[in-house]
Amino acid sequence: MKAERIRKASREKVRQRARFLSNPYGFSKEVLEEKKAGQLNCSKEVVEAHLKNTHSDQAKHMQIDGHERIDPVPMTTIAFTERETIFNELDQRLDQIQHQAQMEYLRRCTSHAQNC
Repeated sequence: MKAERIRKASREKVRQRARFLSNPYGFSKEVLEEKKAGQLNCSKEVVEAHLKNTHSDQAKHMQIDGHERIDPVPMTTIAFTERETIFNELDQRLDQIQHQAQMEYLRRCTSHAQNC
């Protein structure tokens, strides 16, 4: 019996240590925090009204004008096509980008070699 209690207490210590090491702040808060007890003395409607008043934005439907430091975004002039992008188009564009990157890299390497 005594050995079982000791073994159980040892396992509990190991478990508590692991919980502490995985989340020390949460574990400390859980251990030191006062336990909440009691009953709520108001109706569900009162709580919902309070939460709505506290967390809702009364001006969410108002139009927001631009700020003087932010430039207005111009409307797009290119018509958007609604068809699906073809894989070949993507592949060609990726090849172009890779080629441009390689050329830029070679240009930088040769200009660096000439400066040495």
